[in-house]
Amino acid sequence: MFSGTKLKALRLERGLTQEALARRMVALGAERVQSQHIAAWERGVVPKADVLLALAKALGVHIEDLYTS
Repeated sequence: MFSGTKLKALRLERGLTQEALARRMVALGAERVQSQHIAAWERGVVPKADVLLALAKALGVHIEDLYTS
């Protein structure tokens, strides 16, 4: 299951703000991602599959790293 807590931890480990992560995702081709989206996902709102892939790419992790074990 997707983990907003893991997303936040990965973002903070990389020294990124929610805004910086959103900008990085847009630069990599994700459309209309804003810091409010990142905040919602970190609270546990599950993003769509294509967004999960973009998150993983922007953070430099495998998609499985965004899930609880």
